[in-house]
Amino acid sequence: KFDVEEDFLSTLSPSNRSSDRPAGATPAFFLFLSENRFRIEKHILKHDRSFKTMRRGYDKNMLIAKEGAAMWLKLGTAAQKKYTSMSMHDFENRVIAWKEEEQIRAMTGVAAAEDAAGDADDADDAEDQKYWQERHGNVVSLSQIRCSTSGLDDRQKAGRNQIL
Repeated sequence: KFDVEEDFLSTLSPSNRSSDRPAGATPAFFLFLSENRFRIEKHILKHDRSFKTMRRGYDKNMLIAKEGAAMWLKLGTAAQKKYTSMSMHDFENRVIAWKEEEQIRAMTGVAAAEDAAGDADDADDAEDQKYWQERHGNVVSLSQIRCSTSGLDDRQKAGRNQIL
């Protein structure tokens, strides 16, 4: 089973596995919820007076989401389609921007240079870490405060530490 998965993963190009790639379209309901959140909160406040005293967090967001879902279901298909088209348009724009960035990176050779530099970075990281540890040791040893007894008796010490 693992061999099949490894073979499949090895056939994917690095650009397909990029973490910058848009994962998917934002659900239309989320766009509806963000656009109408104030109106939903106002509606809940009319029906539930305890909503105003609720703390921000999970419970308050759940009430807003439930009421928003009820309003979403009451919307007609034309209104839902408006939010769906907004969602798809946003996703298309993000995909286009991502593809343009990938093409620019491929043309400039940044992707290949990063892969080649990745192997050399491991050795450089070890050298850098050693350098900064030595440097830190020097700074700490120079900045340590050394105290010595002054040879004064307790009465003289107390006289020096009085507030004027």
